[in-house]
Amino acid sequence: MARVSPRVDLYEAVKYDMRLHGPRVIIAEFAAATVVAGLLAAFEALRPDRTATLALSALWFAGFALNSLAVVALAMHARRGPLGSSLREHRLHLHALALVVLLLVPAAVALAALAQWLAGDLSTDQSAHGT
Repeated sequence: MARVSPRVDLYEAVKYDMRLHGPRVIIAEFAAATVVAGLLAAFEALRPDRTATLALSALWFAGFALNSLAVVALAMHARRGPLGSSLREHRLHLHALALVVLLLVPAAVALAALAQWLAGDLSTDQSAHGT
């Protein structure tokens, strides 16, 4: 029998998160993430000094906004029904952990880039850093 690779069931993870924090919190959190990421995508796309890097950044933020919007849609749909799960509690914890990792890694990259940009440290010249 072929072994199926584990995957994150986003709907189950959203329902689990809603059981822990409540539907209002989850919907508000991801709606805010959608708006912020959408604004960042627009900011990157509309900058006058267009480069390939800025275009990729705009696409990345737009993708993040779409992912967050999908979570909002799933949460709104899940709110209408029972928040119970067909998965065992142990698997739910793993789903929630995988979802957090999938969301936090891109967010950490975005925050690091934003901090570097705000600090004015965008130079790729290694000699400028004393190395």
